[in-house]
Amino acid sequence: QLIEEANRSYYDGVAYISKTNYYYSLHTVASVIDTESVSPVVYPSPFTDRISIQLNSNQTPVLFELFNVQGQKVMSKQVVNAETIPVERIENGVYFYQISSAQKSHRGKIIKR
Repeated sequence: QLIEEANRSYYDGVAYISKTNYYYSLHTVASVIDTESVSPVVYPSPFTDRISIQLNSNQTPVLFELFNVQGQKVMSKQVVNAETIPVERIENGVYFYQISSAQKSHRGKIIKR
């Protein structure tokens, strides 16, 4: 039988979800953590001169894209696992990001002050 458990957490205003699947029978007990369902964490928000990105440790490189409120792409960078990106040349304001891999896409909003 399968039991699913989902947890929502917040880190610096960014939500991420982890899902755990438990499979059991009368004879064996096993637990499997579905790491693919854990959302990337982009922080801090508000940021000043750097954006940090924390991905699942087993992910292949992904594309991080940052857009202004007009929808114009202001930067694009390949990211693996965890990385800090310098963004001191970007103007203050609200930005939207997209993190894309071949299988998934994650979007969010961050603020520069």
